[in-house]
Amino acid sequence: MSELVFQGAGWPAKRGCTAESLGQVLQIYAPKPPSRVRIQSELSRYKKECREFDELAIDLGPEQADGS
Repeated sequence: MSELVFQGAGWPAKRGCTAESLGQVLQIYAPKPPSRVRIQSELSRYKKECREFDELAIDLGPEQADGS
């Protein structure tokens, strides 16, 4: 899965992507908390997005970004 993300971002691991540059890209796509939670499902949806994002970030960790 991480290879697909690198391809989609235009930064394959073969190009020597650094952990810093990967962190910048991840920061752009990080889930944003709702400004105001009106119903419980909004908060639940945000928490789910955070968990999925964290899993992806761990999968793409620095060792993956360096092409190791």
